[in-house]
Amino acid sequence: MQTGQQAGEYCNKCGGRHATEQCRGVSGLCRNCNQPGHFARICPQRNSGNFQNSAAARTMPAPERQASSVHSYQPQHPQQSRQGGSQTVSQPPKKQDRVFALTEEQAQAAPDDVIAGNCYLCNCPAYVLIDTGATHTFISEKFVISHKLSAEPLTEIVSFSSPLGKGMLSITAMRNCVLQFEGHAIEIDCFVLGLSDFDCIVGIDMLTKYIATVDCFQKVVRFKPEKTDEWKFYGKGSRARIPLISAIAMNNLLQKGAEGFLIYAIDTKKSSPNLVDILVVCEFADVFPDEIPGLSPYREVDFSIELMPGKQPISKAPYRMAPIELKELKDQLEDLLTKGYIRPSVSPWGAPVLFVRKKDGSMRLCIDYRQLNETTVKNKYPLPRIDDLFDQLQGSTVYSKIEIGISSIASKRRRHIEDCLSNKIRSL
Repeated sequence: MQTGQQAGEYCNKCGGRHATEQCRGVSGLCRNCNQPGHFARICPQRNSGNFQNSAAARTMPAPERQASSVHSYQPQHPQQSRQGGSQTVSQPPKKQDRVFALTEEQAQAAPDDVIAGNCYLCNCPAYVLIDTGATHTFISEKFVISHKLSAEPLTEIVSFSSPLGKGMLSITAMRNCVLQFEGHAIEIDCFVLGLSDFDCIVGIDMLTKYIATVDCFQKVVRFKPEKTDEWKFYGKGSRARIPLISAIAMNNLLQKGAEGFLIYAIDTKKSSPNLVDILVVCEFADVFPDEIPGLSPYREVDFSIELMPGKQPISKAPYRMAPIELKELKDQLEDLLTKGYIRPSVSPWGAPVLFVRKKDGSMRLCIDYRQLNETTVKNKYPLPRIDDLFDQLQGSTVYSKIEIGISSIASKRRRHIEDCLSNKIRSL
């Protein structure tokens, strides 16, 4: 029977061959002087001669900075010998891999040195780093937990070391994860690791599998698997420009099912003022009503329409309309009847109507008076001189342009009673 450290027991903190509760990292002791309260990089005995002599005996040669190692090993299990006793058999590391990953602060300080961007990993938004120095692909443990993804346990414990010398362990992995970007998707296998600044690190294993070419200057990764078209991954701050195509090529692509997007800029800060915010409008509220109260009052001279003698009544067939236009026509006619602008008529004269789309998307009701206008007598009166009109405008500073739509048959003015019976709108 063994006491103390059991055979095959490894630390969950640093991966060393000792119990977890005996690890210096768990107890918070300095790795140089074994004293609490500070870290090894700020140890007060770091430059002392006694410390250098004592530390030289237990300090191992530091590896080269340009390569960081990732060790994979299996937990040691006691095996039974022929005499019945237990014997511990150690196994050498199976892999010698590398991983290079910067923190978010380092990536922001040197934005031109990394290729990272936003993608969709397992249908979830993720911040992905392309790392050509990593021999494997990794996924953040926090990302897996927050999106409730399922990971498979590994048959062996894998230990990773970063360029800073910090070791991390991975006991789970994810298979066939779908990584989507630029309208394409690839399947990747990744180890679950405690990443803090990136949701996923794509290593050289997946880049090799999909025959990727990395352009460090333009920060573009080109994927071209066998028997498929090439697609690209643009990193954040990429210098690559989107190529221009002609209008004919665009129409051909749209006919083949390609997606097109229209982008335009809108200044959301500028907004048209409301009438209630204008002082002049508030002062003369009776001049700016929300709705016209009714027809104009009776005047000395009523407006009349004179027809050519001997002309027969003209009645055109209605235009064809879609169901949505018929519904809009019914609503507008009911509104005009309610306000008293129009009234039912049995006149043999008739003109068809149609709708014209406005800028705001609504439909304007228009009446085709072309045939009826040919039978009316044109007004014969001399036009005023333009010089006299300009003289009358001298000193004026405020002008108004009133747009009156076809919401009334006679432009909100009363007509002769005979003319009211001589025309009607033909809708159905």
